[in-house]
Amino acid sequence: MKKWHVILAAALAMGTMTALTGCGSTEVDLNQYVSLECEGYDSAGTATYTIDWEGLVDDNRKAFDLEEDASKKSVKRVARKLEDKISGELDETENLSNGDTVTFQWDKIDTDKLEERYPVKLSYSDVKLEVKGLDEPEDFNPFDYLTVSYEGEAPHGYVYLETDSDIPYYVSFEADQSDNLSNGDKIKVTVSSYMDEDLEEECLASGLKLTETEKTYTVEGLESYVQKLDEIPEDIMARMTAKAQEKYGQIVADNWNDPTSYKGITFVGNYLLTPKDTEDYTFYENSLYFVFKISAEANETKEKFDYYWCANFNDLLLKDDGTCEVDMDYFYTTWNTFEKNNLYYDGYATLDELYANEITEQSDEYNCESNVQ
Repeated sequence: MKKWHVILAAALAMGTMTALTGCGSTEVDLNQYVSLECEGYDSAGTATYTIDWEGLVDDNRKAFDLEEDASKKSVKRVARKLEDKISGELDETENLSNGDTVTFQWDKIDTDKLEERYPVKLSYSDVKLEVKGLDEPEDFNPFDYLTVSYEGEAPHGYVYLETDSDIPYYVSFEADQSDNLSNGDKIKVTVSSYMDEDLEEECLASGLKLTETEKTYTVEGLESYVQKLDEIPEDIMARMTAKAQEKYGQIVADNWNDPTSYKGITFVGNYLLTPKDTEDYTFYENSLYFVFKISAEANETKEKFDYYWCANFNDLLLKDDGTCEVDMDYFYTTWNTFEKNNLYYDGYATLDELYANEITEQSDEYNCESNVQ
């Protein structure tokens, strides 16, 4: 870090700095001995002043009753007296830039006793001083040192912010949303000071110019729970359909008195349930219902009739390689039964009854997408 001394004027010949006045007094211009010391970085510089009291006395020995060969100790003794009687201050000392002008103002001038004691006439006025020599800060973008990654499964993904170890100045990163994320969501990350101070000023004090304080990122790369029917690959749909049909065939074989009265099963569509509020806990992340029309024949009357049955698979997850993960061996079938011709059948007599009991009952927590015909 540089220090720069700004001297009020070019060095002047001794004759220009002092002048004889009436009654044998020598006029001394105090302004000539004020200098400015600038330290720090451009736009965040600081300034202090110095008054060269010893130089003032040494240049004007006669004005202070000193012989030309007077000792340095004698010069210092007079300089201390001047310092006790005269002082001032700068109007600005902080957040300075190269080219700024600051003013030194004399605020304690007890010259009467000095002029009575010494053959001197002291002159002074406000002094304009230019700020120079402040170093230029380096550009600093904190986001160049931030790694953003996403983990978990949508719509419950979360963001992980990792700061590189070589960041030149440690800052705090914070996302406006850190969890319950899905691919495509936008999150805004902002930087702030660990010490609750003005970060821009902190950085400038360390020679760094803050160039960016917030940045928007798009969530990507999360595995995602199925939210739409068209997200499910056709081969997975076909396998689940076959599993459900196989299960109903087993029910017929195990429970029907006369399996020959079973005349067939027809797939009629799906209901997909997804949580209405992804931030609230739900038992399943999604539930995919397969609805079938069962055709049967009454044993005694040979009356043909249809009814409806369903099975549902849960927590279908889209993997980052484009495949869909679902437990094919763990799914539910309806527990409902209805009576017809003194016999009980698994399922519902009508599609409306199935929808009311299986879907509407969960409508407080789940949205429903349907392609049932």
